[in-house]
Amino acid sequence: MPPGGQIGSGGTSGSGGTTTAGTGPCDIFAAGNTPCVAAHGTVRALLGAYDGNLYQVTRTSGNTTKDIGVLSPGGFANSATQNTFCTGTTCTITIIYDQSGKNNHLTQAPIGQRNTTAPKEADATALPFTISGHKVYGVHIPVGNTAQGNFYEGVMTSGAASTATAQAVQANIAAAGYGN
Repeated sequence: MPPGGQIGSGGTSGSGGTTTAGTGPCDIFAAGNTPCVAAHGTVRALLGAYDGNLYQVTRTSGNTTKDIGVLSPGGFANSATQNTFCTGTTCTITIIYDQSGKNNHLTQAPIGQRNTTAPKEADATALPFTISGHKVYGVHIPVGNTAQGNFYEGVMTSGAASTATAQAVQANIAAAGYGN
């Protein structure tokens, strides 16, 4: 159970979602001609057909890595893989993979302008919770740490979105029911 209580408006955890391919948030945006240029998540796939890896964990003992995929296309993370791999040791999240196909992956930012302290990767088991009967893990990024990604593919780098694009994004947000 996450800190602060149970998830869901009815007071129970896991009142929605499926583990099979369907429509994910990025599918909704793509249908409105505003596709995701990056899609990061450790809980579930953000595209209904996505069946790749969501993130990578690293064992602190031995410094070996394991990719964590989905249970089925468009589904939840296969946290059993993580649980088995991390048994008896501590694991950190080293990469959160971009599900959009644009390779805009998130990795630990090096010491520099935005990260002035020694990097500390997120504890892979810091935020466990259950949704639709599946144990999954959120990401807790310690204060002062940052993640980096090379978000250039498909992203505006100057100027502003056209009015038509801004209206299409807003329409997609409203159609998805966000804010209701």
